[in-house]
Amino acid sequence: MLEAVVAELEDRLSGARFEKIYQPESDTLIAKLWTGRETLRLLFSASPRFSRLHLTEQKFANPSAPPRFCQLLRARLKRLVSVRRISGERIVEFQCSGPEKESYRLVVELMGRHANLLLVDAQGIIVDLWERRDASVGGRALLPGQPYQLPPPRPLQSLESWDGELPQDAVSTEDVARFLAQTLTPISWLAALDLASGQSAGHNLQELVRDLLEALQEKAFEPVVGTLADDLVVSPFAPRFLELKSRQRFDSPSQAAEAYYRQLIEESGDLGEQQFLRRLVARHQKRVKGRLAKIREQEKDLDKADKFRLYGELLLANMHLVRRGMEQVEVENYYEDPPSRVVIDLDPRRALHENADDYFRRYKKMCRGAEHVERRLHETQQEMDWIDGVAFSLSEAREAEDLVDIRSELEEAGLVPSAGRMEKSFARNRRPRPQAALSPGGFRVYWGKNSRTNDYVSRELASDGDFWFHAYQVPGSHVLLKVTKKGEAVPEEDLLYAAAVAAAYSRAAQSGKVEVMAARAEDVRKPKGARPGLVTVAAYRTVMVKPLIPSKESW
Repeated sequence: MLEAVVAELEDRLSGARFEKIYQPESDTLIAKLWTGRETLRLLFSASPRFSRLHLTEQKFANPSAPPRFCQLLRARLKRLVSVRRISGERIVEFQCSGPEKESYRLVVELMGRHANLLLVDAQGIIVDLWERRDASVGGRALLPGQPYQLPPPRPLQSLESWDGELPQDAVSTEDVARFLAQTLTPISWLAALDLASGQSAGHNLQELVRDLLEALQEKAFEPVVGTLADDLVVSPFAPRFLELKSRQRFDSPSQAAEAYYRQLIEESGDLGEQQFLRRLVARHQKRVKGRLAKIREQEKDLDKADKFRLYGELLLANMHLVRRGMEQVEVENYYEDPPSRVVIDLDPRRALHENADDYFRRYKKMCRGAEHVERRLHETQQEMDWIDGVAFSLSEAREAEDLVDIRSELEEAGLVPSAGRMEKSFARNRRPRPQAALSPGGFRVYWGKNSRTNDYVSRELASDGDFWFHAYQVPGSHVLLKVTKKGEAVPEEDLLYAAAVAAAYSRAAQSGKVEVMAARAEDVRKPKGARPGLVTVAAYRTVMVKPLIPSKESW
């Protein structure tokens, strides 16, 4: 499969120019290359479980501050000259040229937990690499300034040179497949098992190997992904003798590889950063929603408090009707107009005043509980509003730094461990960067992309006299229209423009009309201890507007 991907890359990328190189996650690098006809994205992954190399159609966020090795590659690589796989190894070399026509090799080692990416100069010296290792890791020292050495060669034969001889102990189909997979290159276990199955069906094994070699040399790929014995498999050729379940055909080896690894990663639970955070947030939303429902049920029970007080007062007012030993008494409720009859349960072991005292005691207890329930309801509703806002920010995130902000917020809330999956050092002490555009009248309009930038817009960027906007009762961006001086008159057209931006960057954006809150900035306050992005608004009006995403010319 790797041989097929490399053949595809050689055909499509030879001579291509490096447009951009970026690192969206700690173990993933993306290179955008211009072929003269199209821009293609090449994915390198050094994931210990899913190290891989292929073209990708997936779009990845681009961090604003690239890590060290990514910066080096940007500076040194100008054009991709050729691609080749090292025979017998899961190692691919990209021959590249630099800005001054200097020669480099970008070496991709796809060897599980020892996966790595290295930049090697024309003299074979390692300029730098993704992960530096001494000789205790994998048996080779991989350090800058040292010569690059391939792993010790394995005793493998090429498909072309194999003479067709099988060892005497290769009797069963599995024995033959194991021999082929361990002896020949390039060949996968799936291809070896298919060849061995063909031999068991009466075909000449050497001729089958020749057919496979011919298809490989002619690049007659028919990539497939499917399951065999409940295991997900991928192959550049459709098996001839094995039956794959749920078989999917693809137009290129890269497309098949991407589909294969995407399914493997999803099944393993080792998701990409954005999808990982989305699932985590969705789980927390479900928990908070359940807690909120329970508290509201408790709130309904509190309605009984007034009934207990009423029963106590009615018992005292009807002392002449109650005797010890009674289980119930029916009295007239003179608090209603017209009066009604009500039945009150009694404890037959207690005297009248004891029964009345019990109802008063239950009333006071429920009143105290009401304060607790009210506080919990307020806190849980705030948490619900906050996590809904985080979920909305995740759905709108387009850049890696947005995900870093969101993850940092979740870390502070204790919902995710502090150990990051992405390069996050650039996020510390980084000033939030809200989006901005000009209204028709020339007023600057700002809006946040997540809780962190929303806080910045509402708390630090806003001044008295500015106008603040937010979609009514739905998660969305905080939007601010800045005035040049306090008290300046702002035309209604510009206010409605800012309101339309708030509608567009909210969960209600797909609606034809959205109700938006409009307030003075001085009426917007952040309560002490409130979650990021949460504010209270003392006074506001609402307007109905059609969502509007500002044109790039106004940004």
